[in-house]
Parts: sequence; structure tokens; C-alpha cells
Amino acid sequence: MLHFVNGIDTALFLFINRSIENPFFDWLMPVISQRWYVGAIVIAFFLAIKDWEKAIVIVIVSLLAVGLGDPTANILKHLFHRIRPCHVIQGVHLLAGCTDSFSFPSNHATNAFAVCLALGMFNRKVLWFSIPLAAAVSISRLYVGVHYPGDVIFGGIWGFACLMVVIIAYNRIAVLYKKGSYRAIFILFLLFLSIFRLYYIGYGPIGLSGDEAHYWEWSRRLALSYYSKGPVIAYLIALETFIFGNTEFAIRIGAVIFSALSSIVIYILAMRLFEDEAAAVIAGILPQITPLFAAYGIIMTIDAPFIFLWSLTLLFFYKAISDGRLYWYLAGITIGLGLLMKYTMALFYPCAMLLLLFSRQDRLWLKRKEPYISFIVSLVIFSPVMIWNAGHDYVTFRHTAGQVHIADGLVFLPSMLVNFLGSQIIVITPLLLIFLIYGTIKIGIQGIKDNDRRYLFLFLTSIPIIVFFLLKSIQGKVEGNWTIPGYISAFIASAYFFVKQWHSTRTSTKRLIVSGLILAFLVTVIAHYPDILRLPPDKDPSVRLKGWREMGRIVTGVVDKMDKGNTFIFTDSYQLSSLLAFYVRGNPVTYCINLGRRMNQYDLWPGFYNLVGRDAIFVKIGQDTVLPPSIRNAFDRCEAKAYEITEKGRVLRDIAVFRCYGFKGMKEVKVKTY
Repeated sequence: MLHFVNGIDTALFLFINRSIENPFFDWLMPVISQRWYVGAIVIAFFLAIKDWEKAIVIVIVSLLAVGLGDPTANILKHLFHRIRPCHVIQGVHLLAGCTDSFSFPSNHATNAFAVCLALGMFNRKVLWFSIPLAAAVSISRLYVGVHYPGDVIFGGIWGFACLMVVIIAYNRIAVLYKKGSYRAIFILFLLFLSIFRLYYIGYGPIGLSGDEAHYWEWSRRLALSYYSKGPVIAYLIALETFIFGNTEFAIRIGAVIFSALSSIVIYILAMRLFEDEAAAVIAGILPQITPLFAAYGIIMTIDAPFIFLWSLTLLFFYKAISDGRLYWYLAGITIGLGLLMKYTMALFYPCAMLLLLFSRQDRLWLKRKEPYISFIVSLVIFSPVMIWNAGHDYVTFRHTAGQVHIADGLVFLPSMLVNFLGSQIIVITPLLLIFLIYGTIKIGIQGIKDNDRRYLFLFLTSIPIIVFFLLKSIQGKVEGNWTIPGYISAFIASAYFFVKQWHSTRTSTKRLIVSGLILAFLVTVIAHYPDILRLPPDKDPSVRLKGWREMGRIVTGVVDKMDKGNTFIFTDSYQLSSLLAFYVRGNPVTYCINLGRRMNQYDLWPGFYNLVGRDAIFVKIGQDTVLPPSIRNAFDRCEAKAYEITEKGRVLRDIAVFRCYGFKGMKEVKVKTY
């Protein structure tokens, strides 16, 4: 049956692509294919003349439908893996670029039908123009030789389905809005933002970070734990790539989902605490406009799911002290999962203990079994890390001890304190940082004065964490993102404090607050599109996320010139090795040599040291084409070439690629630092 359907699909494709070929269509069809949106804009313009308010709604709905349909159609492409006809049929009349992306469904058809049907649904007379336009776009994709009829038919159906989802959501939000509900604004904000992020991770200007690629490497070798982190991030990425394939979109879709869920949980917790919808909405929106948190709505490292798990633990813990037994156990589960994600989750224990000690109405829980069972549950869930470390010389604990500078003892490093404060000002933005700290402290003071459980809860799960890392920065380096859990409660506390005080707040202070929110939002926007600032590469932090695709193409070209089945790839950096594994065609196994660095996960996996007789490609950052003696002496001969990785005329970085022949074997260097 499938063969019969494919035969009809191919026959129809050949009829449209070849049989109706003529010079006029050769000119017209590529124009329709690439410039169809001009027709949609013209239709929208005439609608705006008659009713501009309705036209604005149409534009918003159309953009949301495209924002939902385009990336999800791309997901389906990677699920079905249908090769474009221009790659498999000889003599295709090709009038467009035959890209390497898959064929089913057609994104052009999806987007065209989503937009054109949106135009028609808000004005039925327009359907006489919009549907033929969408149909013409679909036919043009066949005529230019890049899609089968089945691709465009399903693409049109998918575009309609995505449009209906958006319209249903729009109608629901409109009802809430008419009731004067702030929740409508919150839902619309999260919906629009999430759709934008789906589009951004599919088509945005940035590639994977080294850490994202490394966690993806973990997902190819699932285990109970790993050198520096617990296993949850690896299993999440493994699930995403199993569904969506080994793509940037697949790896990062989890960040979009967890970010939206985190805001929803924060909103629910704020409503549970204060039953103030305005404060709850603001608290839920604040993480999305704060640069540090917004970054993890796109970048899928451990912090994206960690923020969600910490927020969920806050909710369960407050429900536990308020409502009882079940939520204690749920809190134990989320703490355990959080520990499997990031060891900073352990800070929740002292925060919870502080609340039980300071809140008079909650001290009774210290005499009950539920908190202690919750603690045991969290440790049981965390036990895979302990079991794995017992078989690997406790390397995680050695690494963590090095990260927090335990061996350094009590030292005073003013420069590290300054660096920490500077990092917080940058990642939170200065005015917002002041408002968060001020509002939370004021809430805490009021909580101590009135012994108000709600205020104490927010204060004691926020300020102690920030203060801890502030003091820690005096003794050693503290990364800017380590304070993340402290700000989650601060979002709720400061939002409620300023909403409650808004009417009595001076106009100048209100302007400062609004300015702080606008500044945070603008910094977040610029972080998504850093090219706006035109910073030189050495001053542009986004450079760390750019150029890796080009590096992958360069190294792929080098691999193609060598004996593919007999060549392995290695570097001296775990991040670079991971990025090569992802971006080199075919996702090869890569290795990371130890030239005096500290341990990383590659040292715990099988190395290349016994691959005698094989050829290799060694890659390193920089123009230096001189090999370290240990590598040079391990091969019969090596050839080097330096490459510039550029973007829009500026050099992002240099890489040196070495083609090495006849590996003679080498002794593995044991790691001495963690």
C-alpha cells in the first residue's frame, strides 16, 4: 500500500515538475515560492483599511500560528526523514536550492496555509484570495523541484491544525481578558515567548555551547552518573534526541519547556501565598525578562531543568508545612531529582531548616516524622550518584571540592568578591538586582516582626543563599549562575512587596522600577541578537556559541579526504571534542587527550591510546600549527593547516587542524587534578 501511495506521489510530482514546464512558470513559480508573503501582506493591508483593530489581531494570530507551525514542521521532518525529490529523482526540473534538509512536510505549505486561513477566518470574503494563494505556494514547491505532493498536502493540514490551536488559545485568553484577569496577560506572554523561542532555537544565530554538546555526549553513553554532574540532564537530552533527532532544536526544546513551566510554578506559588493575581503574574514574568534566567529558556544546560525543580520544591515545601504529609514526600522527590541535576540543590536543606526553626507555627514539624522521611527519600533518589562514585574513586566529590576551593582554606580574595558582585549586576541588571534584594529584605523584616510564615518562607529561601555565595566569593571564585535558586523566591517577594506598596510609592521610585524592568528586558533582547551591538569578538560573549557549525564543515571536509573508516578525531578540550562530535557529519566518536589539564568525563571513557595503525585528526583552537611532542612522536607523520572561522566579515576564532598518519600508540597520562 505504501509503495502504491509513493508511486502516485512521485507520478504527480513528475507531472507538475516536468509536464507543465514553460518559460512563464519558470519565472513565476520561484517568485511565488519565495515571495508569497507579499500577497498576504497586501490582503492584510486591505483588511486594515476596513478594520485596523481586527487586522492587528489577524497579524498576531498569523505570527503565532507560523511560530508554532514552522518549528514543529521541522520536528516532523526529522521524524520522517523523507529525502527531497531533487536528491533521488534524475532529471528534476530544479529552480531552487536543493538543501540537505528533509522533505516531509513542507514548511512553506505549513506557513502559507496558517497565514492565509487566518486571513480568511477573520473575514470570509478574503478566502477567495487567500486559499488560492496558499495553493499556489504549495504547487510552486513541486514545480521548483523540492517537494512531493504529499509533503505540501500534509504541510497545509499541519498549518491549519496549528492555526486552530492558536485560535482556541486566543479565544480562551480573550474571555479571561474581558473578565479583567491578569492571568490572560500571563498566558499570552508565555505562549508568545515560547513560540518565539521554538523558532529561535530552530533558526537563530547561535549554535550549541560547549557544555550543551558535552551533555549531549553524555546522552549517547547513559550511566548512573558522570564526572561533574548527576545523570538527569543526560537522560533528558537522550529523550529529546530520540524523538527529534540529533539537532540543536532537539537538544534545546527542553529549555523552552522547562522555562515556561518554571514561570507557571512561580505563578501558582505566588497565588498560593498571597492570592494576589497582579503580584503572581509579575513574579512569573520576571524570570523571563531577567538575562540570567532568560538564557536558560534557550540554552539546555543543567540550570534549565534545575530552575524548574527548585521552583517546584518551593511549592511542595510550602504546601507541606501548610497542608501536610503528601507534599513532604513530593518535596523529597523533587529535592532528590534536583540533586541528580545540580548539587546546589543541597542548599534547600538548610533553608528549610531555618524556616522550621524561625517560624513558630511550623516548629511542630521538627517533632514529626514527615520531614525526616522526606530527607531520606531525597537521599535514596540521589543514591545513583553515590553508587557510581564508589566505583570511580569518588571523582565527583574530588571535582566538587576543587570547584569550591576547599583545599585553599580560609583566604581573603577581594578581587573575587568584586568579580562576584560584578557578575550579579550583569546577569540580573543593576536596578532589578537592587529591587529584588530590597523587596525581599523588607518582606523578611516584616516576616520576623509579625512572625508571618509566608514572608519568612520567601526570605529564608532567598537571602541566605545569596549571602552564602557572597561570603564564598571572598575565599574563591563563584560563578555568576550559582546564585540562581536565591532569586526565585526573591521574584515573588519583591513582586508582592512593590505591588502592595505601589499606590503609596513615590512617582520617582515608580519610574525607577519601570526603568529597571525595561533595562532588564532590553538586555535580554540584545542577548538574543548580540550583533546589534557590533562588539569585537574578544568582547562579545556570544562568540562562544558561534562558528562551531563552520568548524564542523571544515573538519568534515578533512575527514572526507582521509580513510573514513580508519580515522579518529581528538582534541585537548572536552568542550571542543563534544562540539566536533555533534557538528562533524555522522556524529563520530571523538576523544580528548590529556596534555596536563584537569580530569573530565572523556578520561572515564575508553580512549584512543591503543588504536595503533589508524590515522587521526587533531584539532585545537588557535593558529599555532606546532604539535606537542607527545602527539608528534606518536604518529609517522602529521600535516597541519590553520583556518579562520568567520561570520559577516569578522573572525570569530582560528583553529588548527592536523592530519596525522600511522598512529604508533602512546601511554595514557594519568590525571592529577580534578
